[in-house]
Amino acid sequence: MGKKTRRQRKTFYLLLVAALAIGCVVAIHYENYWRAVWTGSFAIATACWIIAVLYPVSCAVTTRQGLPCRNTANGVLFGCSRHTWIKFWAHFGRHERLQVRTTASRAERPAPEPAHANVLFWLTIVATCSGFISMTTDVAGLFD
Repeated sequence: MGKKTRRQRKTFYLLLVAALAIGCVVAIHYENYWRAVWTGSFAIATACWIIAVLYPVSCAVTTRQGLPCRNTANGVLFGCSRHTWIKFWAHFGRHERLQVRTTASRAERPAPEPAHANVLFWLTIVATCSGFISMTTDVAGLFD
């Protein structure tokens, strides 16, 4: 099987989220609200993870020269290949110190994130946690 084009991948992701949303609507129609919550949280988490990992953005980590990194990064979670974990840990308020060749001990640090990137990051975390909790309670219900 050959490589999928970007358009085919986008179509697949869109259909996946649409199928989950339709499952949520069907569960609400049949008044199975727990199933609707589970399917809805899974649909939101899936959409958020797709955007958070694949949406092309600029890295924007402040470099040693004090300028934002202009490299492109995939998604709002991680930076470019040089600053991957610096940007990730910045969402939690932690900054990784790097060795600098100059005598002044300046570290690379992330630039302030746009508001929509922070909202997307935390929405992804919350939706994933709620989906995991819902899945865990459903699995635990199988053994009752």
